[in-house]
Amino acid sequence: MFKRYKHQNLHLSPYNPLDIGRHDGINKHSFGPAVRQHWLIHYVFEGTVFFQKGESTYKVSSGECFIIRPNEVTYYENTAPWHYAWVGFSADYVPQCIKNNDVLDVAFLKSIFEELEANIDKYNGVFGNDGVREAYLVGKITEIMTLLELHYSRPAESRTESEIKKVKNYIDIRLSSNLKISEIAAEFHLDRAHLSRKFKEVVGESPQNYIVNARLSEAAKLMREHGLSPIDAATAVGYLDIYLFSKMFKRRFGVSPREYKKSLP
Repeated sequence: MFKRYKHQNLHLSPYNPLDIGRHDGINKHSFGPAVRQHWLIHYVFEGTVFFQKGESTYKVSSGECFIIRPNEVTYYENTAPWHYAWVGFSADYVPQCIKNNDVLDVAFLKSIFEELEANIDKYNGVFGNDGVREAYLVGKITEIMTLLELHYSRPAESRTESEIKKVKNYIDIRLSSNLKISEIAAEFHLDRAHLSRKFKEVVGESPQNYIVNARLSEAAKLMREHGLSPIDAATAVGYLDIYLFSKMFKRRFGVSPREYKKSLP
């Protein structure tokens, strides 16, 4: 599906919206080589985009965006299925991060692009005249630019570690809950694939493996330091199936929960 809205620019702000759209499909798609006269930011919701600028080719995945600058020759093609949205604009100022990078990790912008995408069909109705439309788009572009400026003004390593530290802490205090990776990602406004990728980079294991190992370690601690029985320890960390708990515990520690409990002084 292809949706696009060309904006009649009234020059109301330093960010002048020119183009907004969405595109998705199940077949391979490509565009270019082409040259634009304005900035374009494409946010990838699903699939993989191979983005080429000059001699550089990038693999762009969900939660990332690729930047097309004015007067640059670019080409991109999608694997299937795929889904992305974009916003095009001219500007008196843009953050250094989009001046200096062709691809950015911007999962924190997902909700903004989702809103832009959702409102494409409303431009001719709800938003009324071009002045109202432009004010709306200027606000969204300004929000994107501000978040990019704030996000990339911090060291990349501390940004990622800070993000994952919050997710890890969220998991740690909810071990007894029915944790689902998709719901955790939604809680932090992150794409699930992006969360899993970054979590593994920082922690060394996937979120799902971390949840399992954290639950089992906490259960062992409850038996060792607080005298809980295997059944009570399993329940305390969210295992309602004692047989599954025993199986996972033995795989993790080499002995069953009952044997572990008996071995304690």
